[in-house]
Amino acid sequence: MDPERRELAPGIEANPEVVSGAPVLQGTRIPVWAVLRAVADLGDIEEAARAYEVPPERIRQALYYAADLLEGIHIGILE
Repeated sequence: MDPERRELAPGIEANPEVVSGAPVLQGTRIPVWAVLRAVADLGDIEEAARAYEVPPERIRQALYYAADLLEGIHIGILE
């Protein structure tokens, strides 16, 4: 295992040597941000999975990871 590689969530990893350390689908160079855009542009998980030639579960892992990140952001509007 590469000592620089860090698993961030199930199926998501980061490595400074891969895509400048951006979170990617594990074992690929597909950034999570690109997966989110693909789902938005193509309309669904199945289409994004076909576009990247990965199983739909891999796309879901990216969506869950992004949702978990956003869930933790609080900008103080209600404080």
